[in-house]
Amino acid sequence: MPEKVIIDSITFSRNEAYKEKNGILVLVSGTSVDRNSLISFSNSLEQSKDFTFVDVPVSSLTKDKNLPFSINIFIENYQNIEDGFTKLLIKCKLLEETK
Repeated sequence: MPEKVIIDSITFSRNEAYKEKNGILVLVSGTSVDRNSLISFSNSLEQSKDFTFVDVPVSSLTKDKNLPFSINIFIENYQNIEDGFTKLLIKCKLLEETK
């Protein structure tokens, strides 16, 4: 996660559907110092094979600096809610991966 992105909250909704697939929907909210940092962060999430869908609403990109943002993430493949949560925290670098 870029240093200039601060995550304020992560909210999970179980048993959600996206394109007829079941999974969990995650809403990540926070603040980014600038637009480029937010774009970099969202691109790294989109490149992850752990997430089926990543959406940054256009409204999150309207300012140049100090952008409040929300990102919607759909996770299809998970064993349980803890597995989905762990994948997200590792990708956001809020938790170190253990082997």
